[in-house]
Amino acid sequence: LLAAYIKRQVKIDPAIKVIIMSATIKAQEVADFMSDATVNPVPVVHMPGMAHEVKEEIAIDDGIDEAVRYAEQGKNILIFTIGQKQIQFAIDELRLRVPETVKILPLYGEQTIEQQNKALESYEGGKIVVATPVAQTSITIPDIDVVIDSTYGRTNDNKKDVPGLYVQSISVATE
Repeated sequence: LLAAYIKRQVKIDPAIKVIIMSATIKAQEVADFMSDATVNPVPVVHMPGMAHEVKEEIAIDDGIDEAVRYAEQGKNILIFTIGQKQIQFAIDELRLRVPETVKILPLYGEQTIEQQNKALESYEGGKIVVATPVAQTSITIPDIDVVIDSTYGRTNDNKKDVPGLYVQSISVATE
């Protein structure tokens, strides 16, 4: 719908410039669709991504043991959890168990930009970023070697006619 709306707006005002970015879009099909709304063909720019080896492990607990094991190997780690309370719990637990040289950082939407940017920096002793799902869709954190996901999320749901954000196990298919 958005592409159709943009196409209509470009016909009305040819000065409008639009950039569409996606990792999964069929770029040439969209360019062909948009081209009849413009005088010139719509350019497509391909930016190749990077493929990373994925090794899936099932954690029995909240992922803290795995994070400690990977931190001892010098890996940079991203842990997804469901909220600020869980982030603080994980940080407190990790501080007791990983070397002091490892930087442990929270990452969630209500932080200032300056606080969030700390997770994007590199640290000589390595880093562990403990984040809410804001990091899954909003940013790419450089130099992360290992991702640990709690497999829980908050979903908007009505339970007994009471709307709210409820914690429940989430499927890989929903991500």
